[in-house]
Amino acid sequence: MDVVSIFLLRKTRKRIANTLSTEKKKQRFRKEVIMSTQVRQLLLF
Repeated sequence: MDVVSIFLLRKTRKRIANTLSTEKKKQRFRKEVIMSTQVRQLLLF
């Protein structure tokens, strides 16, 4: 492998890792929103 392909591989790996982390953050945010709405409903009733 030459230097360019190694560099590209590293770039794509970083991009994939970033995408995965953002997806996890989105899921966590969604969970938090759902939890807060459930708590609000409990407080209302």
